[in-house]
This record gives sequence, structure tokens and C-alpha cells, in this order.
Amino acid sequence: MKVALFRKKSRIGLSKTILKKCGASQTIINEKRTSTEMTEMTFEERLKQLRKTYLEGDSEDKEAQEMNAFMSLSKEDKIKKIEAHLTEIENKKEALESTLSNQTDALSRENIQHHLEALADKKELMLQKLEYVKKDEFSAAKRERIKRQLAELEFKRCRLRMNNKDCSKLDKKIQEKQRRFRNDI
Repeated sequence: MKVALFRKKSRIGLSKTILKKCGASQTIINEKRTSTEMTEMTFEERLKQLRKTYLEGDSEDKEAQEMNAFMSLSKEDKIKKIEAHLTEIENKKEALESTLSNQTDALSRENIQHHLEALADKKELMLQKLEYVKKDEFSAAKRERIKRQLAELEFKRCRLRMNNKDCSKLDKKIQEKQRRFRNDI
């Protein structure tokens, strides 16, 4: 209990003399001294690391690259990435087809054919993805846009009704948007 109390007080910043007066052992005092030296060393090391990172213009570290993985890509970057996947799929397909002609074992031939079918499916999905990116219109984004427009129209209709005005034109627009929304789902 006393030791825990003294450790807590030493973190607060009591000097060695106060600790000695309270009857703390020499190990606690030495522990305090080494911990402050260690924090100073780590502070200096940390300072050097920060200088190296920001002042010397060192290349990005792994953490920064990982954070870039969560950044949204531009349309051109998405297209490049999908096209790179497509070329990789084509290369794998060619390699598997060349090994298929060399294989005589029936089991390995079936495995290779299974992999070729999987690659064909992946290629088809990538082509669809490329088409969606080039269109720049995803179904989820389209639905969200229509929902937002519907909410705005409903708000306008509420304001018109509160002012006792005619909202027949707005009702037609709302019905049209609702029809489009149902057809998209």
C-alpha cells in the first residue's frame, strides 16, 4: 500500500528528499531516477525521429501507406487499378493454359480447368466493374440521390401545405420520383 502510494506520488513530481522523509526505500528512489532518464532518452529519440521524418523529407513509412489505402480513389485511378487486375488475370490465364497442355494427370487437369473457370468469372466481374466506373453511376449512389431529391420535394410540399397553396405540380413530381425509385430497386 505504501509503495503504491509512493509510486503514485513520485509520478506527481515529489522530489527524492520528500520520498526519503516518508520512509521510501532506495529502490523506489532509484526507480524514479531511471524512469525519468528513460523518458528523456525516448523523448530525444522521438525528437530525432520526428526531425528525420518531417525536416529531412524522408519517404513515407508503412503507416502512411496503410492510411492511403483508405483514401478514396479518383475515377482514373480506379480505371487503372481495374485494368491492372484485368491484365494480371489474362497473364494467369495464359500461364494456366500453357500448363494445361503439358499436364497428363486427369486430377491436375481438372484443377487447372477449375482455376481457369474461376479466372473467367473474375474477369467478367472486373469488366462489369470497369463498366460501372466508366458510367460513373452506381446503383447505390443513384438510389441515395433519388432519396435525397424525394426528401427535398416532400419538404417543399409540406411548406406549401402549411401556407395553404396548391401543390398538385409538386405531387406529380413526387410520384414520378417514387416510380423511378421503385424501378431502380
